[in-house]
Amino acid sequence: MRNTKLASSLLVVFALSAMSFAADVTGKWTGKIEFEVDKAAQAQMKGMVPKLPGLTLELRSNKSYRGVQAGGQDGKEHTSEGTWSFEGSTLKLVPVKRDGKAATGEGVKPRNYTLSKDGKTLTLDLSAQFKAAAKGAGGGKEVPQFKAKMVLRRTK
Repeated sequence: MRNTKLASSLLVVFALSAMSFAADVTGKWTGKIEFEVDKAAQAQMKGMVPKLPGLTLELRSNKSYRGVQAGGQDGKEHTSEGTWSFEGSTLKLVPVKRDGKAATGEGVKPRNYTLSKDGKTLTLDLSAQFKAAAKGAGGGKEVPQFKAKMVLRRTK
């Protein structure tokens, strides 16, 4: 009986250790925005979606981050710096600076990424933002259903 309790205790400790190891999100991540849309909606959305940037994100062990967006609509590189926290499968980025200046307005809203079960992908749902932008670009016309997400993959 005593050995069973010891084995159970060791198993719990091992499982918790494995979970905390799997949840290490520090390092470099790169990715881009991806869309899920059917063919009919693609044709309808033509011209509504701007040129999309790629993103490089560095999550530092001191709980700070630096993100760089490049290749967007204006052709310029944009930076974001701030703090991050991780709980469960959610990575929360809290911007403090945008392009070297204090973040303001929409720029201070936290971004909640979801870590995949295998720990190799971070995903941020951007559907609502892109639907609002597409509706504005389309002169207020109804926008077809689609999903937009930023997908980052671990590089280091």
